Amino acid sequence: MAIHLELLQEAVDDKGFESFIKSGVSNKAVINKLVFEDFEEQKKVFGDATPGIDEMVLKLPRAFINHYENRIIECVRAAFDKLPSKINTVYLVGGFGGCRFVRQKIEEAIAQHCGILYDNIVCPQYPGLAVVSGAVMWRKDPNIIQSRVADATYGIAGGPIFNPSIHDEHYKFVDEDGVLRCDNVLCVYVLKGETIKDYVYKITYIPHSQWSTQAHITIYCTTDDGVQYVRDKKGKVTVRKIGELIFDIPNPENIPRNERAYDVFMDFSGTEIQARAQYTITGEEVKTVCDFLSNQD
Repeated sequence: MAIHLELLQEAVDDKGFESFIKSGVSNKAVINKLVFEDFEEQKKVFGDATPGIDEMVLKLPRAFINHYENRIIECVRAAFDKLPSKINTVYLVGGFGGCRFVRQKIEEAIAQHCGILYDNIVCPQYPGLAVVSGAVMWRKDPNIIQSRVADATYGIAGGPIFNPSIHDEHYKFVDEDGVLRCDNVLCVYVLKGETIKDYVYKITYIPHSQWSTQAHITIYCTTDDGVQYVRDKKGKVTVRKIGELIFDIPNPENIPRNERAYDVFMDFSGTEIQARAQYTITGEEVKTVCDFLSNQD
């Protein structure tokens, strides 16, 4: 029973059904009936069913559906609130355009939330194929995309020189050269909502230690605004890992650390994020493709 309860909570993204229970005095009874009566009854029916049937249908209460059915609309409204500028046309493709019910609700929400400026809402004849068609068109002619906007903030962890006006004392440390630095800083390549330019972004780093012979570069992203550090004061990761670069940075001639720079490049111009790092002394280079779609929390 606990497993199906957890799956249902995960599906509606409401731990313990807290928002649902708080929205009505009788909603706790609705949950109890759903879990302890309706599910158990359907489980018995399923157990007595004809062999070969491997699915069980459970009817959700109307109050439950009414409470959670507006989650997509809330996300759409939030997305429109974050737009940096006004737009004239909205295209509903994929799942947004493929279901007439969803399309109607989305159109009503946009009209109510944004007014007449967003009255031009377009749904292609085959919305399910629109995404695929767009990808093929882009592959044939990349210049078809005039500009891109970063869906998240992307960067890597670094230790810049400590600046008391912008850095927290908690992260302050002294490196082996006696320089005061700030640890766990998210060194940003692009910010969420920023228009991505058509060139490769570069940041130069030096090894953490004179004796370092290998560089581990973790690439992070976050959809939250104002994230400055990759870990909070309790050591918990505050961002999401999307990729990693590991390469050798040998130093047989004991060259000073500040002369052993390596460059980290990120290219956002394609449908995937390309990252690479190069050691300035040996010219060695490593590359990776950032897995920005998967959940790695």
